[in-house]
Amino acid sequence: MPRFDRSQSEFRTLVEELVLKMRAEAMAAYNQGSDDYSMGNRLAYYDMLSFLIDQAEVLDIAVADLKLGDFEPLQLIEQQTSQAEGKRELGAAA
Repeated sequence: MPRFDRSQSEFRTLVEELVLKMRAEAMAAYNQGSDDYSMGNRLAYYDMLSFLIDQAEVLDIAVADLKLGDFEPLQLIEQQTSQAEGKRELGAAA
């Protein structure tokens, strides 16, 4: 069997699962706080998720198809205004 003999739906499922995992991890990093480690994680997820959204737009793929239609990566790198706010939700659940 050839190495890349896979159906389009298998690759789509792989990409969807990867995006959902990244989104969940990004939200967890967002809720961890604003120490240097957490900010580094948030910046990394911002970079990757922004890249995914940009590439989807270039390839004319609806961002909603990636389960990112209601997700704004820029929120990941915004400073939290108060620790008293507690955990905040970043985007709606997919």
